[in-house]
Amino acid sequence: MRDSSFVASAHRNRLTGLLGGLLLLVWLVLVVRYQYNLLNYLQYPDESETIVTAKMMAAGGTLYRDIFNHHGPLTFLPGLILEKFGSFGVPGHRVPIALLQLVALATIFFSPLLKDNLTRGLYTVVCSVVLLRLLPGFFYAHAYMYQAMAGSLIIVILALYTLPAICMKAALTNRSVAVGNLLIASLPFLNITFAPTAALLFLASLRRPFLRRSGLWLAIGGALNVAFLGWVGSVR
Repeated sequence: MRDSSFVASAHRNRLTGLLGGLLLLVWLVLVVRYQYNLLNYLQYPDESETIVTAKMMAAGGTLYRDIFNHHGPLTFLPGLILEKFGSFGVPGHRVPIALLQLVALATIFFSPLLKDNLTRGLYTVVCSVVLLRLLPGFFYAHAYMYQAMAGSLIIVILALYTLPAICMKAALTNRSVAVGNLLIASLPFLNITFAPTAALLFLASLRRPFLRRSGLWLAIGGALNVAFLGWVGSVR
């Protein structure tokens, strides 16, 4: 009797796993479909400015000396890398933003705050609907702009680092501390207006066992961004 109950339970678990995998596949297809449609959706003037700046940098121009732009240097990194492989228009430059959004959604699914697959799936589906269906029409969340990049980075920071630090200290790991502080340090290099946000995220996430490690990774993140600025731009 106990063996038959065990077999039935294993069978149910197998069916549940298959159903969950099927639903995940359907969700991925829908997400990719919507992201593909967003490649040619509404365009904002700042997006064209960002793309033109990336093209000028790829052609050898020095940011803030030969090229005037008031955005941070990290804003142009995806476009600069893309332009090294060819000349791309708006849809092409939105592909890295779409990939960054997928990473952000994945971090929600794998957040240590969510304990079971059903909860993970529900939260991720709701967030994907908001990110891909609601925000593009109002805030151009699909466009190649520093605001969209910062939004995805903040999602990653909150899901993997800040919220676990606040709600579940035991869930913090050396990896989440490293990734979180590297991304926090990068926010002001998208735009200096994110410096207060970065400071608040850093302070909210800071925990005594990781005090030294947090400061170290924040410094490393800042140094990497300064090095990138020195490579592509003028600090004078």
